[in-house]
Amino acid sequence: MKKLKIVLIIVGIVIVVIFGVVYFSNSLAKSGLCRPGTKFMHGPFGEKFCYTPSGYEGKPCDKASDCGSGRCILVDENKTIGKGVCQDITYGCVRFADDNGSFDSMICLD
Repeated sequence: MKKLKIVLIIVGIVIVVIFGVVYFSNSLAKSGLCRPGTKFMHGPFGEKFCYTPSGYEGKPCDKASDCGSGRCILVDENKTIGKGVCQDITYGCVRFADDNGSFDSMICLD
């Protein structure tokens, strides 16, 4: 009976360790499980992945540096100030700002 307890404890520890390694390496992203500090996202073609948010998502911007690791995407060409919005994940065809605040660059990302 004592050996059975020890075996069950060892098996339990092994399962917890394996799950921990898989979880913290984002290997379970396809199941919608991301490690702490990351967010789950469906891509444009149905792919599932985890990403680290910039903390600027949805905030107004005028140049690339306003968005941390995200991108400043053009929202309204008729505005002169605050014409962009920060996005962490970008796909489709968008016009984005450079460090000088110019929205001249257009890129299509799939």
